[in-house]
Amino acid sequence: MNRIEDVLFEKKPYSETALVDLSKNESISYAGLNKSILTLAAQLKKHIAGGELVLVVADKSIQTVILYFALLKCDAAYAPLEENTTNHKLKGIYENARSSKLIVPKKKFAAFNDKHHYEILDEKIIEDFLLLIYKPNDLEKNNYPGIAIVLFTSGSTGMPKGILLSHTNVLEFVKWATHQFFKKIKNVLSIASFQFDLSLFDIFVTLNSKGTLFLNPGEAFSPLNTCKIFLEQKISAAYMTPSVLRMLNSYSEFNKTRFPHLNLVLLAGEQLFYSDVYEPARLNPHVDFYNLYGPSETNVCTCYKIGHHLNEHVPVPIGKPVENFTTFLSDARATTVHPKKGFLFVAGPGVFEDYMGARNKVFIFKNGVRYYNTGDVVKLVDDQYIFIKRKDRMIKRNGHRLELGEIEMAMAQLEEIKACAVLAKANSNSAAVVTAFIVFKEKKLSEVELRLKLLARLAKYMIPDVFHILDAIPLNQNNKVDYLHLSRLNKNAGR
Repeated sequence: MNRIEDVLFEKKPYSETALVDLSKNESISYAGLNKSILTLAAQLKKHIAGGELVLVVADKSIQTVILYFALLKCDAAYAPLEENTTNHKLKGIYENARSSKLIVPKKKFAAFNDKHHYEILDEKIIEDFLLLIYKPNDLEKNNYPGIAIVLFTSGSTGMPKGILLSHTNVLEFVKWATHQFFKKIKNVLSIASFQFDLSLFDIFVTLNSKGTLFLNPGEAFSPLNTCKIFLEQKISAAYMTPSVLRMLNSYSEFNKTRFPHLNLVLLAGEQLFYSDVYEPARLNPHVDFYNLYGPSETNVCTCYKIGHHLNEHVPVPIGKPVENFTTFLSDARATTVHPKKGFLFVAGPGVFEDYMGARNKVFIFKNGVRYYNTGDVVKLVDDQYIFIKRKDRMIKRNGHRLELGEIEMAMAQLEEIKACAVLAKANSNSAAVVTAFIVFKEKKLSEVELRLKLLARLAKYMIPDVFHILDAIPLNQNNKVDYLHLSRLNKNAGR
């Protein structure tokens, strides 16, 4: 395989079920999927050239998967975005990417308040979707040869960062995961959003393994529904964040249920503790639990199979480097190698090509090898890496990577706000609680008004949990926000 769409097209189409949409009670076979992709690709080629980047604003569905593969067959790249992506965020992405093509549901476009900025290239090519071009974007267009997928994650500048993943990058992960888990992949439950890197396993590894992918829309997720799906659909494998597992653990029936068909649970996206896994592993000793580690820039670069189970709030190791990855620990600039503790640097064919517009500024070259600093501080204990902390103000929340500076940027743009600062801390369940400190101008907003205004600029998962109103934001001796003082205020407020 040289391209990721080859997971389908290097195999002879057959009649087994490829995808099942649980919300619509629809399914499609591998033969039907191949046919639909080729038909759509032939139509899209009239409007989309090789190397173009197309933003796909769509929630999880069979049609969305067809769109992704059809764009890949056009030799184009796609950027998956959720349907609730705000217009403000979309426009920022257009300008950053220098791309103006997007595919959007007709019902979403109907709600746009600036339709005159868009030209409809085709309204019949895709059922329930429109192919649009954003007319104000008259910048010189970027081309993305060899790029397959662009994942947009939270950025400190206030706009998402585009992570450029080549066919080589994605295939490296697909080949490793297929080899590692092939025997366990039969019926796979897709829990993560398609915008999240966990979905690369769901879509490409499942289809490469000739399994059946069951699509569980994010808005329909609940512990009760998920338990029913595991049992009724005979789910054999699932990939989820520790937050999702904790939600399942909070449902009493989940901790009383044995899942006879389940063989594999993969966990990634946040720090995992032994206590998270203890109860489901005790009830289901036949299930293999793995802690997979890696930022979106590398996908999975270390792996740990959980072989013993403790009912203790102790971090599970993130393990050893997977095949074809090399790592070392050092200071932030990689000047001195630290054998036992330091920033984790990673190299290998699975490491992303670059950030959009960064031009190789984020890599460090050592002995001719290109390394990426994950920004995570880890330690080496008994030949296994253990995650300690991140270097910056980025957190993981329900599996989403979240830059606190992006929330601050969005809040500062509200005309009613004079100054603001945002903090995060873990609660008793190790989930991140985001707190915003606000200084208003003359007019004060209610919490409801504030949340509604922020929802126009930020994704729902980025909205702070708690708001505190202050007369002034405290500053340190360097006249910068005194986050240490705010953390004390936050701690006292929680008493």
